[in-house]
Amino acid sequence: MPLSQRLKAEFIHSLPKSNYPLKWKLHTVVKLAKLATRFLTALVVDRHTACSQFLADSHSFPWKVETLYNPIQAQDQGAHKTVNELSKPHSFVYVGRLNSDKGVDLLLKATQLLQAQNKDFRVLIIGDGGEVKALRDLAAALDISNCVEFLGNYSQPKILPIVRSSLALVAPSRWQEPAGYVVLEASSVATCSIAANVGGLPEMAGSHNFLCERENVEELAAAMRVCLDCPQDAIERGKRATEYVREKFSPAQTVDQLIQIYRELSPDFKL
Repeated sequence: MPLSQRLKAEFIHSLPKSNYPLKWKLHTVVKLAKLATRFLTALVVDRHTACSQFLADSHSFPWKVETLYNPIQAQDQGAHKTVNELSKPHSFVYVGRLNSDKGVDLLLKATQLLQAQNKDFRVLIIGDGGEVKALRDLAAALDISNCVEFLGNYSQPKILPIVRSSLALVAPSRWQEPAGYVVLEASSVATCSIAANVGGLPEMAGSHNFLCERENVEELAAAMRVCLDCPQDAIERGKRATEYVREKFSPAQTVDQLIQIYRELSPDFKL
């Protein structure tokens, strides 16, 4: 999409609907101010970077956008992770906002398919959002409340041990995730991911994690079933994913790239 069309689309998207209450209509001023700030900032900066190659490729700017990944530190104990460290019964974990963009309802529907096959497992949902009640109601309607737990918001120090002890992290997003950092967090603790093949998620996941087509509940359930049938394979995938983030998303690599950018902008730059 050319830049002029993108700006037009963003402007139209910022306009309120006719049935919006007054306070939402007034909020349009804030949204337009943010749009103007983003655009003016892009005009004045010396270098443009994006947190994924997907985002860099999908920009509408008439100038180059480089990829500068958000770094993550892989944990050393990931190489020694064993099946015995996994929670019993085996669990799948979702971490993120609870709204339609994130596709949590797809995970619940896949859970129903697996439960119908007499699989013994749990699904842990960490996060909060406007659709908590609707998702709880859906779990009840699908008759899977016995194996689904809504844990609410947790701090990261509490989340990572849960992710590490899970069989897999599930990221079933509908929207084009620019760079799903939660997949990198799972990989950092040697937990494999089952992610939707959208946006920057495949880039974050690499070749060792599972990718499912967007909104394909059957494919999602099939990937979860593979993990349940062969936990050791899920462990090995998680370990290889850890090596992937070490190679591609290390803090040292990001720092080196930043220093190189500064040196290109200012040849006299020194640390």
